[in-house]
Amino acid sequence: MSLRERIQEDTTAAMRSGDVLRRDVLRMASNAAYNLEKQQQRDLTEDERWALAFHVAGLAAPEAARARGRALWTAGKGRDVFPDLASLATRSPRELQSRHGGDAAALLAYLRADPEALVPHGNAAIAISLRLLRQSLGRRRALPAWRAS
Repeated sequence: MSLRERIQEDTTAAMRSGDVLRRDVLRMASNAAYNLEKQQQRDLTEDERWALAFHVAGLAAPEAARARGRALWTAGKGRDVFPDLASLATRSPRELQSRHGGDAAALLAYLRADPEALVPHGNAAIAISLRLLRQSLGRRRALPAWRAS
């Protein structure tokens, strides 16, 4: 069994337990990347490590759950639960199911397999503006009330 197959098998088993967060998968992927780098003498970029983490995480859910999540996302559901990649990368299926029900777990399964669905499409300038506005609003909301005015 190759190193990639072992990593995929171990990570998939951990993801199915429902308690592994995306950052744990990124850590596993980074460790795997380090081992692969030693073998292949090639550095993986940060984007490649994240892509590997999402790919492996997407393998944890059955196709039926991903298909249900895709249908829900297409219908416009769950956008408040998953407004950005950070919300996808930091939550476990158990946490989402307890807070938002089974639909959120199905959405997580789909978005883990296709995280690009979270990225606004169309005009790149508009997408960048939306991201910056959301970040600015989040920072303002984080300020104490006396400093926000």
